Amino acid sequence: MRNNKMGKKIMEFFNFRNPSINDIIRSYGRCLLIVYSHGDLFIKTFSILIIFSFYF
Repeated sequence: MRNNKMGKKIMEFFNFRNPSINDIIRSYGRCLLIVYSHGDLFIKTFSILIIFSFYF
């Protein structure tokens, strides 16, 4: 759906402007682990769609 070049430019922009984005990704990953351990199937598939929207 989205343009890969646009997504890469957005990620490069945020990496350049905010060096602490790795901390944000780590905290997001911790939230995902909590969701995976306690969430149902709908929440899991929804979080997977969110991840794919970030990377693609």
